[in-house]
Amino acid sequence: GESTQVEGPLKAEQGRPLMVHHSRNTAVKQWNEPRCTTVEGVVRLCRVFHDVLDREVGDLLEALQKVFHHLHLAANHWAEEVSLVGTRSIHSLFVDRTVYPPSLWDMAWEAWDQLVRQICQPESPIKAKVPTLLVEGLTEL
Repeated sequence: GESTQVEGPLKAEQGRPLMVHHSRNTAVKQWNEPRCTTVEGVVRLCRVFHDVLDREVGDLLEALQKVFHHLHLAANHWAEEVSLVGTRSIHSLFVDRTVYPPSLWDMAWEAWDQLVRQICQPESPIKAKVPTLLVEGLTEL
């Protein structure tokens, strides 16, 4: 989408001011926040209800592999907030439950490896907070 420059508050229908955040001025940027919230919600469900999912989901490994695929995409996303959530989410799943099969560890290492490769690129869109979080997370694991 095109950027829209907005100066000051807009008037909402009911007379209350409507503020537009300057960094959410395109449709793409507006989707980042719901994307982050969704990723965090799915990861929380996986962490909190892992035992229930293990009993009730026919092929939990396949389901978790799909979750990790999306976390990989989020961790390597161009937007800092999405990348931070993806990186933090992979870390939180392993900190809570380190008895995952090797295939999930492989997916996590692949995501982290790709993230490091992106960080090392001269024109990397990855901001400094992401590699810091990555190093802190790996140190804890």
